[in-house]
Amino acid sequence: TYNNQFDLDPIMLRYLGFSDEEIAVLSNIVASGGKTTVNYMVNCYGIPYEQAKKLKYMYDICTGKVIINSEDDLSKHLRKMFGRHQRIGIQNLSSRFIDEIPRTALIAGIPKDSPFAIWNSINYPPFERMYTVINATASNVTIETNRIPVLRYKQDKFIDGVLKIVDGPKDGILQVEINKEYCKLCNRFVIVASLRKPEFHHGMVEIICIEGTKVYVFADTISSKKYLRYGNNSQRVYDYGFFPTEIRSKLMASASKIYKSLCGVYANLIAANTDFVVISKDDNKDENQEISVE
Repeated sequence: TYNNQFDLDPIMLRYLGFSDEEIAVLSNIVASGGKTTVNYMVNCYGIPYEQAKKLKYMYDICTGKVIINSEDDLSKHLRKMFGRHQRIGIQNLSSRFIDEIPRTALIAGIPKDSPFAIWNSINYPPFERMYTVINATASNVTIETNRIPVLRYKQDKFIDGVLKIVDGPKDGILQVEINKEYCKLCNRFVIVASLRKPEFHHGMVEIICIEGTKVYVFADTISSKKYLRYGNNSQRVYDYGFFPTEIRSKLMASASKIYKSLCGVYANLIAANTDFVVISKDDNKDENQEISVE
């Protein structure tokens, strides 16, 4: 009978994007014993072809021929319902993204009896240990700092093979060139939105948009060796940071903005499959001068 062969759940169908009118039409066709093939509905009921296809698809859902119980199923369903005429692409992601990210560095090993020892990062709380980098070569890193050492009259502004003050102070800022043995460039993380699912990430939000497109918002590493500029035609950068503890809040904030702007209907938080490391192991070999932000 009609009651045990056909399970029409109006609330579920509304959630899936069908209108009350469409639900009523299909219910009346089935209740009157009519066929639910596309040609039959077009020829016998005068229903437009595209509308008949949609009613047939709804019927397949109600009878279990089409099952929607996973993210992939939902994405396919939304594409079928709303993605025929327009699809979200990289051009729909905000173009006001970050394309320049500062570099930072940590300092360690400056002799404790030197007035320049105030620059050793370990002297300060974790979030105050990094220095802004303005230049880096194969052997030296130039940083800016507002920590001014107290020097005796005519005392040297350098330590051979370790560091030298190259400019300042100007407006309370010094520029200091430091040997890379004592100053390590830090990795940075970026919050990226892409239509391609990354293999590795430091946390990710998978968003399904109204027309079925999946957008991936995730945290990725920019190594210390890369240039200041970061750009990719298939990605947009929404935020960046330097500390692992910042990743989750910045990831969720960016994902929330993208979810709203692209009419998201579903989002799933996926745990990181790689750790964000501030100093790469290859750059931190000397255990006696280990640099840390912990």
